[in-house]
Amino acid sequence: MRTSDIQLLYEFDNWATNAQNVAISNLSEEQYFRDVHSSFGSIHGTVVHIFGAQQVWLTRWKGSSPKGLPTPDLFPSFAGLVEQWNVLRKEFDAFLAALNEIGRAHV
Repeated sequence: MRTSDIQLLYEFDNWATNAQNVAISNLSEEQYFRDVHSSFGSIHGTVVHIFGAQQVWLTRWKGSSPKGLPTPDLFPSFAGLVEQWNVLRKEFDAFLAALNEIGRAHV
């Protein structure tokens, strides 16, 4: 995979996450936490799962194996989750910037 392909995918993911977060920020707290009988219960559960999956991949790419995904109770608010997502994005930025072409071939 070319560096430009990885960068394009990463930029698309950032765009999609931003669009998702803008839409979610317009929900009431009740709507955000309501059990909608989906795979992860609520919208909150679903976005924590998405965040956790991204966190797991980055951890694996860095050479560790996480024990599991974070649970929704670790993020009592959407704002707190977004804060952690921004930290994760900075970690992704640093990781991708440090990779050379050989390293990117193995990600």
